[in-house]
Amino acid sequence: MANQALEQTRDSVLRYGESVGCELLNFFVMPKRASLHMAAFEFNLSDPPSEPRQRELWLQHAIGFILFQDVRDYALQQIDASLKDNEKPAVIKAINDAVYGLMMVLDGVTGSLSNESRRVNLRVLAELVDVDTDEVVESLDLMDGDGMCMGYHGWIENDFGDILPFTAEPKSEKDRQ
Repeated sequence: MANQALEQTRDSVLRYGESVGCELLNFFVMPKRASLHMAAFEFNLSDPPSEPRQRELWLQHAIGFILFQDVRDYALQQIDASLKDNEKPAVIKAINDAVYGLMMVLDGVTGSLSNESRRVNLRVLAELVDVDTDEVVESLDLMDGDGMCMGYHGWIENDFGDILPFTAEPKSEKDRQ
């Protein structure tokens, strides 16, 4: 029954917790555009919450959404269509494992190179920027957040938080330029 409900709603976005028939969804269904991948920039950013802790979580979910749209979903779109059905799960697992490896680097769990006297670290900042002034409104070092690895487990299930970092409607062709 749930699969039938999902099939019927595949051309729309459902909010977290929205009910479909008698099923309660704990994820959303991404809009399909003739089965083409949609990069993160094709979505509209939602307004950030005003409460600082909620805004920090929203910003982390926005980064997770960007990574899942522009890295994971891109890789999934590259899966060779000629693969047999029993071969695809291994490819999908490899993609998911690579994305999780990236999350570990972003969290600082891995990703340094050192010798006896020096170390190279990778640090990534998430920035909320005012488009008109190019001013950074909010900045978060991802190593100081709740953890990209923690977020990964929700994001893999299309859970991008209680306050989604994007709106249901994708940008118009004009707004994407």
